[in-house]
Amino acid sequence: MNKSTRAIYLSALAAPLFTTGAANAYLGGFELQDGYGNFLSEVRQTNEGQYGTNNGGPGGIQTPITPGSGLWYAIAGTMYPAFSGTGTAYATGHSGFQYSGSQGLVITTGCDGWGGPALQYGYRLDSRDLNGVSPAATGGAIVNISFWTRTGLPGTGEGGGIVAGTTGDAVSFVDSLGNVGFSVGVNQPSTTTDYVAFNNTGTYTVTGIVAGAYSRWDIKLDLGSQTVTAGYYDGFTANYNTLLVNAPLAAPMANIDRLFFESSAGVNNSKSWAVDDFSMHTNVPSPSGLVLLGLAGIAPLARRRR
Repeated sequence: MNKSTRAIYLSALAAPLFTTGAANAYLGGFELQDGYGNFLSEVRQTNEGQYGTNNGGPGGIQTPITPGSGLWYAIAGTMYPAFSGTGTAYATGHSGFQYSGSQGLVITTGCDGWGGPALQYGYRLDSRDLNGVSPAATGGAIVNISFWTRTGLPGTGEGGGIVAGTTGDAVSFVDSLGNVGFSVGVNQPSTTTDYVAFNNTGTYTVTGIVAGAYSRWDIKLDLGSQTVTAGYYDGFTANYNTLLVNAPLAAPMANIDRLFFESSAGVNNSKSWAVDDFSMHTNVPSPSGLVLLGLAGIAPLARRRR
């Protein structure tokens, strides 16, 4: 290997495995370092997730924006800063509701109370969420997703107003065409106990797993075979439940482009739904990773030439 080739090769090895820029976002643990402000720094109102230092973040500071013009946007429901006598509806970083760290993401419909509609947010993924891989590049790839969720649909038997049969506290995985391939959430089939539910058919399947404590979803979306594998770690019992293995998606996904977060209709300001510690990985190499692979191949060629 000559000196110039060796210098390029060594500098590439020292480079990070993914690239980031000021437009990149990061769900992560919804910490200040992930770019999330604390209570009532509502996610649509500022550049939530677009600053911070975690996952190679660009740094920067929290900046007010036109609501919905960042990575978070409104889909349905009465949203902050609309207030009523009982509270406000919002998605925000919130201490005391985290699985780990200093805060998690809390979504509540307190503005509308028991008679109000579900609150639904959209979140546009980008390369910082996928360790340097553009969401547009995930077509045909395998995407692994893990996150913690603490849910609660207080029914009429618990002094609440959730109607039996309600499904909510749901996260959906969506492509750039708007196709929803898979969703996970909670269903209340009675008036008291909530059960874990998932949807890969167009209709939610309700399991016998009681929801409520912080628990973890592990999801593998195989966008080549258009299948999903899903497991649920039950925080109540410390049992791991494999729920799906290579099952068909509810709809074909061209890629993974965004997430939908949906509470249930009729939730008071008890802040019962919180999520935390998102992790997303794909088998698609990042642009910098491809450079490293290419330069790794140059080395033996250079040796042979020498």
